[in-house]
Amino acid sequence: MTEWGAYVKAYHPPASQEQAVKDAYGKYQRAMTVVCDAGAIYASTGNTNAPAAASALQTAIANANTEISDLESLMTSFGVTLH
Repeated sequence: MTEWGAYVKAYHPPASQEQAVKDAYGKYQRAMTVVCDAGAIYASTGNTNAPAAASALQTAIANANTEISDLESLMTSFGVTLH
C-alpha cells in the first residue's frame, strides 16, 4: 500500500481508481480476518475436528491469496510499480 500511496501523491489518479483500490484492499482485509479466525479455530480444536479446521484454514488462506493477488493486479493495471 506504500507504493499506492506514493502513486496517488505523484499522479493523482481519478477517484474511481482510488475507490477501486480501497474496495479491493477492504476485500483483502476481510479475507485476512477470516484467516485469523480460522487459524484460531484450528489452534483450539486439538484432535477432535482438526481435519475440518485445517481444511477451513487452507481455504481461507487460498481466498486471502486470491484477494491480495487481485489487489496487486489492480494497482499494477493503473501503473503502480510494486516492489
